[in-house]
Amino acid sequence: MIKYKCRYMYDEWNCIVKCIEKKMEYTVLEFYSQYFNIKMHLGNIDNEFWCFFPEYNMFTELLSPIDLYKNIDILDELFKNPYESMTVAKGIKKYFETQLEEDTVESHIEKLKGHVYTNKVKVVLYDEERDVYHLIYKINRSKNECTMASYRGTSPNNYEVCLPFIDSLDYHFGHCRILNDHKYLNKDIRDIERIFLNEFKNEVVS
Repeated sequence: MIKYKCRYMYDEWNCIVKCIEKKMEYTVLEFYSQYFNIKMHLGNIDNEFWCFFPEYNMFTELLSPIDLYKNIDILDELFKNPYESMTVAKGIKKYFETQLEEDTVESHIEKLKGHVYTNKVKVVLYDEERDVYHLIYKINRSKNECTMASYRGTSPNNYEVCLPFIDSLDYHFGHCRILNDHKYLNKDIRDIERIFLNEFKNEVVS
């Protein structure tokens, strides 16, 4: 949740923008102010940004999410209301600036300290849309490689292991959340596999 203020003429009002959901193709944002509330889908294809307002069935392209005044003009063509245009344009800018400050998967791996080519899980990603966790270990920066075990939250005994390139992680898994407090973080993957096996045995017995 990001709080911000908007001004138009002699008026000033408080606003909030929330990220409701992150999908592969777009992010769902919700804007709140004393004048109106609205949901918006913010997408990006090859650095070309677009937004869609499902409640109004309105769509437009954006030159840049941080170009406040240009976006106010573009959105005013849709809303015909400066309060709504200002609220949404500034909310998009605030949200995008916050995202630029956050870690990407690749930059997060670059910042890891200590021995990272190890069986201990060093990064945990969570795909909310698919309810899938990705455990990254055996990180080899010099070879641009790592090992990843992926499992569904509802069936951890069914997991898959792959060997992705580090510089491809943002493309394939950039929509996932980086979990800094997950129970498997810094745990040995072999111990985790034993936990999965025991859970599978318990399911079979029951």
